Order: sequence, then structure tokens, then C-alpha cells
Amino acid sequence: MPKYLIRLDDACPTMDHEKWNRYLALLDSYNVKPIIAVIPDNKNTKLDIDPPDPHFWEDVKAWQAKGYCIAMHGYDHVYISKSGGLLKINYRSEFAGVPYEDQKIKLEKSQAIFERHGLRPEVFVAPAHTFDRNTLKALRAVTTVKTISDGYGVSAFTYLDFNWIPQQLWRPKKKRFGVWTICYHPNTSNDTEFETLRAFLEENSKLVANAKDLWFRKQGIMDHGYRNYFHLKKKILSIIKR
Repeated sequence: MPKYLIRLDDACPTMDHEKWNRYLALLDSYNVKPIIAVIPDNKNTKLDIDPPDPHFWEDVKAWQAKGYCIAMHGYDHVYISKSGGLLKINYRSEFAGVPYEDQKIKLEKSQAIFERHGLRPEVFVAPAHTFDRNTLKALRAVTTVKTISDGYGVSAFTYLDFNWIPQQLWRPKKKRFGVWTICYHPNTSNDTEFETLRAFLEENSKLVANAKDLWFRKQGIMDHGYRNYFHLKKKILSIIKR
């Protein structure tokens, strides 16, 4: 049987609170415990949607108390390089291609912000899916993170001294086996995306797992095969668009 995880990206004090509350209420109604990617110190003006919420970090603590998985979503969510990093999904990055010491400083500040608010992140979500080996080295050096929510695969796996929860979907899709993370951005989500998720949960909520309960194994042939399939599909779609 497949397992699904729901991930919500770009939580910050200036997020679209109405949309976020709608998503969280839906997930709570099906007892789904999502991964919430929290930006520690947002400087991306595109995410300045609502006035800053002075109670934001209290809400994050409440989410964690409910069993949500709170993830460190970079530091300021500002892209400063054009590197594709390890995954080469996008070519804009807060981290990939940036010198190790600079990455270390960013992640040390991120960790300090979480700790100042009584939180201990154990999952990392890189903005735009872009990070490199220096990012992982810095995470090991200055954070409590042991798990990456990203990458290719059909199950949760271990790689480069981290646990990895692959993130492969941006809308619900029925699978016959494996572990599949569906990623949403509530700030920019539309009604169709929301209703599609509602319909999916109505039928499949019992198959939605908690990230904290996953079992991790070594990468296998099927994981590598999915990586090759992903890049081949991306290349074909790029050719078609051109």
C-alpha cells in the first residue's frame, strides 16, 4: 500500500492567513499531520501578503504540539545564486553554489531563531529544492536537522548521512506503492487545487502518514530509476514547451 505525506511550504508571519487556515482546518478534519516548511526570517517580498502576525511563532508551537512536523525552510528565502545544486530541479537558490561558511552562518541563524521560540527543527526544506553538499555539511555542523524533505525515490531512504523523505508530487496522484510527498504552497494556491486535495483526502486519508513515523532504508534500484525517469520526463516537457 502507498503512503502519502502532505507538505505545506512558505509559512511565515506575512503569509496569506486565510488560505493557510483553510488548509490547516481541512487537514485537521482528516487528522492529517503535515510537514510545515517555516521560513525563519523571511525577506522575500513576494511572501509579504498579509500584515505581520505577532502571534506567528505561538501558532508554530501549537502546530508542533498537535503533531505537525515543523521544518526549517532555509533562512530568508532570497535567491542569490543560479545553481541547480544536487537535484537540478530549479536553477535559483538561497544555498546551492554559495560558499560553505556563508551557508553555515545562514543555517546557524535559522537554528537560533527556532530555538529562541522553543522549537527544535529536525527536517530541512530548501527553497526551490536547491541545495548542495556544503548545505548538508553545514546542517550537520550547526543544526539539529537529521532529515531532508526532498529528492527522488519511491520510499524514504538514507543518503549522505541524512534521512530523506522524497518529494515528488505537486498534486494528488494515485500510486500503488511507495512513499509520496505532495507539496502545496497555500499562499498561491487556488480553489481548484484545494478542492482536489479535499476530494483526495475524502478517499485516501487513511493512507496519509506522519513524517515522524517513517522507516528509512538504503537507496535502492527503484529510487535511482525514479530519478532517471524524473529527469527524462522534465527534459521531454522542456523540449515540447520550446
